[in-house]
Amino acid sequence: MSLKSKKYIVFFLLLLSVSPSRGQTSVIDSLTNLLLNTTGKEHLAILKNLTNELEDVNPKKSIEFAQEGIVLADALKDSVSLVTFYASTAYSYTMLGDFSKALQRGFTTLALSEKIENKTSLATAHGILGITYGFMGQYSAALEHHFIALQIRKELGLPNKVVTTLNNIGVAYYNMGQYEKAIQYYQQAIESRVAISNDSSGIARFLDNLGLAQTKIGRFEEAKKNHYNAIAIAQRHHLIGGLSYSYLNLGIMYSDNEEYANAIEFLQRSLNLYSLRSQKYGMMQAYHELGKAYFHLQNNRLALKYLDSAIILAEANNVLPRLKESYEILSLLYERSGDTKKAFHYSKLFSAINDSLYTRKEKNKITELSVKLELAVKENVIDRLTKEAELSSLLISQEQSKRNFYWGIFIVLALGIPVSIIFYRRLNAKKKLIEEKHSALDQTHTLLEEKIEELQALSKLIPICSRCKKVRDDHGFWEQVDEYFVRHSKATFSHALCPECSENLKKNMPGE
Repeated sequence: MSLKSKKYIVFFLLLLSVSPSRGQTSVIDSLTNLLLNTTGKEHLAILKNLTNELEDVNPKKSIEFAQEGIVLADALKDSVSLVTFYASTAYSYTMLGDFSKALQRGFTTLALSEKIENKTSLATAHGILGITYGFMGQYSAALEHHFIALQIRKELGLPNKVVTTLNNIGVAYYNMGQYEKAIQYYQQAIESRVAISNDSSGIARFLDNLGLAQTKIGRFEEAKKNHYNAIAIAQRHHLIGGLSYSYLNLGIMYSDNEEYANAIEFLQRSLNLYSLRSQKYGMMQAYHELGKAYFHLQNNRLALKYLDSAIILAEANNVLPRLKESYEILSLLYERSGDTKKAFHYSKLFSAINDSLYTRKEKNKITELSVKLELAVKENVIDRLTKEAELSSLLISQEQSKRNFYWGIFIVLALGIPVSIIFYRRLNAKKKLIEEKHSALDQTHTLLEEKIEELQALSKLIPICSRCKKVRDDHGFWEQVDEYFVRHSKATFSHALCPECSENLKKNMPGE
């Protein structure tokens, strides 16, 4: 077979892979035709089905139908449908990479859900916000929303939604670099999904995610097996979105294993699928990975082409982690080609974003500390209530002791003074125990107030110099980070030299 014939066959197979399934196209066409001949609530129901069918296939079209649904639901005073359409647009905007609109619609969904006290849509809103924050690289915020969604869905008994949320939590941990933790949640998602149904179509994405995490810790054979299984499932069930995602992940796996020719083949397939559906976030990932692969193959021209495309999409959507990685590779690329001016330019851009992400990580740590403290507060409240219950029990017991004492007076008349002494000692012991409980309760309360004051001092936004890393206090004075934290918390610092600074110091010492 000639090379030209092979190219035509590959192109034909690619067209087959990107085309929506006949069944799916038929459903969308049928719903669109029905829409022309309906009004009112029936029209609204069809719009709901259409937005749901189109969310992954054609997010732009899904948004158009959802916008029409929002207007109609508002006119019909149908609050539940209104929330559904806002949630759909939030998800679709995330798929298109328009994260500012996605967050706006996500928080609107959250507010409306709370207003109508609908827990199902409340969980949906938190889930979508978690996905959006994850795409933006704000993983602490993503996890916060996903865990809230998980708790609500478990309470409501929604097993399929629980499975989806377990996967989303795994994605967040993966992006944070906690791969073993990610694998744990992916496996939970797969096991839970299999327990619910024998339909394999529901686990393709989970297998891809599991494979991606396995790649990061060097388990390539396991990863490859999971990715090819996911591709087979996606092709069998005509899951176009799943297929583009599987190709991307398989390409990343081959690239990490330094099999760049195979990586480029699958990354290009993924890019074609994402481009046909205008999924900017997927396109950005594919561009970046292609640029990285060509960089390793010493093909500077194609590496530059794809990395520039990735940067354009990352800048447009403020995806800082991806920007940082692309700038770093471009700096190395220009350094290798001898263009030190451009190498230095991209190195500065990389450093600026790296510092920004570092600051964000510190803010995330403070947020996580805040969450932990809130949990501690709740635990202390529970502890206090428990102690109060114990105290009440003791007071009741004291009253009983008093009654027993009075009875003892009568008994003393018959049995004498020794018995009354025993009752008196018991009464004093009860009184002492009550005083000790009161003292422990006061100490807990004092400690809790100190912790809250410490958190309030640390959780506010702290201005920090991007060069010398000094921080500014409330009075406008600049001081070292360690001095600031010693004054505002009980933290203490020990000082030492890192290996790099130690080496530089040795080099600059006289006589060396």
